[in-house]
Amino acid sequence: MKNLLLYLMLLFAIPATAQSGGLFGGHPHDSHSAEGRHFHGSLMHHGPLDRPYAMNPEDFEAAMNCISQKTFDSDRLEVAKEIVEKNIISAKQIAAICQLFTYDSNRLEFAKYAYAFCTNKGSYFLLDETFTYRSSREELHEFIKQ
Repeated sequence: MKNLLLYLMLLFAIPATAQSGGLFGGHPHDSHSAEGRHFHGSLMHHGPLDRPYAMNPEDFEAAMNCISQKTFDSDRLEVAKEIVEKNIISAKQIAAICQLFTYDSNRLEFAKYAYAFCTNKGSYFLLDETFTYRSSREELHEFIKQ
């Protein structure tokens, strides 16, 4: 019994990206998490308030490199959406990805899309500084209210 408890404790301590296959591994709609979102058939390591941790720094850096290598904003947007769909991501990480887009319209589209996948929606105010225009910030705030 003691060994089983130790095994379960170790199993929960494994980072989510290692269990889910990394950057593009798994889809977030396969098994339950604390916020009603689902994650690829792996047991998640949960942080404070039972929220799953965001992408680890190595995977996030690889994701940023992958997105930034694209020449056009439309291609960056497509790749960013794919990464967000298949990973656990924080508001701070979403804000960093927003900085990779040239135009506010693409930042706004990505920010709205990524909101559903954010682990700490209460920190979405961090995205305010990524926008050039006040109207983009206001549109995101209205989107969040709905």
